[in-house]
Amino acid sequence: MLFLTEKELKGALIIDSEGLIYGVFSKLLINSKGVFIKASIPVKVETEKPDVEKLKDKVEVEVESESELLSIAKHLGISIPTRKVIEKVMHEKGDIPVEEISCIAKSEDQTVILLKTPREARYRGVEEKTPSFTDLKNIAGKLVVSVKGKIVGEAREVVIGVGEPGVRVEKKGSGTINWIKFIRDLRVENKTLAYKLESTINPCKKPRLPTEKLKDLKKLILEKGGSEREAQKLLNYIEREKSGFEDIPWSKILKIGDVILVGV
Repeated sequence: MLFLTEKELKGALIIDSEGLIYGVFSKLLINSKGVFIKASIPVKVETEKPDVEKLKDKVEVEVESESELLSIAKHLGISIPTRKVIEKVMHEKGDIPVEEISCIAKSEDQTVILLKTPREARYRGVEEKTPSFTDLKNIAGKLVVSVKGKIVGEAREVVIGVGEPGVRVEKKGSGTINWIKFIRDLRVENKTLAYKLESTINPCKKPRLPTEKLKDLKKLILEKGGSEREAQKLLNYIEREKSGFEDIPWSKILKIGDVILVGV
């Protein structure tokens, strides 16, 4: 049986018994009633942030950081221009007793908490059901998780075997984060953040980083003033080695929701 700390569970995907995503793990809650996992969901909000590029034109001095630029502008009495930004913030959704956890599955860069109950199905007003053949039309790209506690991989396409169809799953191999490309692209959108990050981890010396560092890198981006959206963009820079495929027969497919649950 797999046991993980609160830190190790941070950001884990919480999936109900219908294969529907309830949210992500945010923290543990311990009280006299028991031990609970707190689930959160991303919500888009509109906020105003200093328009750094416009402010640089007004200040016209060389600075090393955004905070220094803002400090100089305030000292000189320069009004700080702003821009509207759509960001994702985490909103608490619910507390789940640990007794409701069916299993925990973990891969190199992802953790999944599977529930015994159709918690999200009830939330959406969706009835419990067995999968139908028509559900196979939209399987490409869906995460495939075994109820026995294993992240199998990502669904690719429908396959045909003797007497039944199935789903071909691409297994997740080891991978790296293309750090140098992430920093290069980030310079176009947020020069200040890119400068802070490359000052901490030099992309020329470390162009690629192991995926085990993903959570630490996301945390670093947030600590340096980046948004949740910019932290999530790291996922687009993961490069994996293909480690083969596994074909799951229809008889072993238990649920097809946001995620495919299988009994292998």
